[in-house]
Amino acid sequence: PLWVVVSVDAIFAAMEDMSRHRADKEANNSETQIIDSSTGKVEKVAWRQVRVGDIVIVKNRQIIPADLIVLNVAQAEDDKAEDGVCYVETKSLDGETNLKQRRALKEAKGRCTVNKNGIWNV
Repeated sequence: PLWVVVSVDAIFAAMEDMSRHRADKEANNSETQIIDSSTGKVEKVAWRQVRVGDIVIVKNRQIIPADLIVLNVAQAEDDKAEDGVCYVETKSLDGETNLKQRRALKEAKGRCTVNKNGIWNV
């Protein structure tokens, strides 16, 4: 009967929603680093505390549960890669596993620098 099919589908949808809710909670509670705009010092915060306008430091292979604009890309001095380019995997958004090229904003180049004391100038 139809009610059995609908009931089974509803149960599976509820289980999927609970699983997604758990995964979202775990991602939102994971730590990242932001630059305090008043002091220029790096602070560790949970992703749920990141607000619009915060400058986030993203490390290689870090999972990012938010939309970000690339301001700067740090590269090793012997790296021959194009300046200001990074690669992003968007598998969790669109299912594609290939890396997408993203470029830092030209207007922001050189504006995010760190001095010898570890204080960021933004």
